[in-house]
Amino acid sequence: MKATGIFWSAPKQVEVHDFEIPDPGPGEVLVENVRTLISPGTESMWLTNDGLHALLGTTFPFTPGYTICGRVVAKGPETDNYALGDAVLAGFDNHMRPLGSHATHSLTVVEQINRIPDNISFEQAAFFQLGHTAVHLIELAHVEPSDTVAVVGVGAIGSIAVQIARAAGVASVVAVDISEGRLDQAETFGADVLINPTSPGAIEEFVERTGGATRVIDLSGSTTGVNTAIAMASSRARIVLSTGHPGLMAIDHEGIFLKAVELVGGYVNAYIERTQDQIDEFLRLIETGEVTIDHAIPEPVAPQEAPEIYRRILDKDPTIGSPMFRWKD
Repeated sequence: MKATGIFWSAPKQVEVHDFEIPDPGPGEVLVENVRTLISPGTESMWLTNDGLHALLGTTFPFTPGYTICGRVVAKGPETDNYALGDAVLAGFDNHMRPLGSHATHSLTVVEQINRIPDNISFEQAAFFQLGHTAVHLIELAHVEPSDTVAVVGVGAIGSIAVQIARAAGVASVVAVDISEGRLDQAETFGADVLINPTSPGAIEEFVERTGGATRVIDLSGSTTGVNTAIAMASSRARIVLSTGHPGLMAIDHEGIFLKAVELVGGYVNAYIERTQDQIDEFLRLIETGEVTIDHAIPEPVAPQEAPEIYRRILDKDPTIGSPMFRWKD
């Protein structure tokens, strides 16, 4: 059948055009997308250089996106657990390759599908990859009720991580960011302590007063952010590093050594066996109201606006947020 999708024809080249999509085979369903969400950080890296996404088995040209979010409209054999009209989401195939969600229709395998609960909107569900990542990072931090958890970088994922840490009942949640607006928002989500690392003496005062954070999650993706995470940490803290960073990074070896901290790589796709359960956990937290992402839901845009949206992402427009495509009303 004919579908319409966003195509990256070459580095930094974005188009919208029709393409043929095959009928679903055994174990596959065809999803008519309602909403798909852009992950600006990841997709800007992929759009810049195909070497950055070659490990996923993709290269130019291809349809980007890994937030399938819609309804089942066709299904192949061996899909008896799903019915036409079911609201579902999916992100990757069994080999962790992105499924090209930025299109009117996407094929996916049933092993990678999660059902969307009736009382969760497609707009909320489209944030499942960000929510899944936040759940993963909190799990990887091995938080306990006695822990002080610091989140360095409280953007889209970080603000969810703050809420999940609070829902886990930890002793204290610390939000760290250079944006006062983000810090104010983190406070509304339950952060007990707000720290702007550019404020002279702020980190030193926190560590002297509290002994430091026992669990730290870095979502900055920068050398400065990682070293801030190390500076925030207590003796024998566990620091989870998320967000890709190309090339080498100069980090505070002395701080790591003297504090005997543990650094843990937080690449979410290294734990694919946990993906479905972590997505379900995020959806549960949305259902119970322990996590909200309503503040982050943007006004959905038409796919035809994709070239301009990606231009703003590549230009690092600070107002871009996490854009959402509207495929069906």
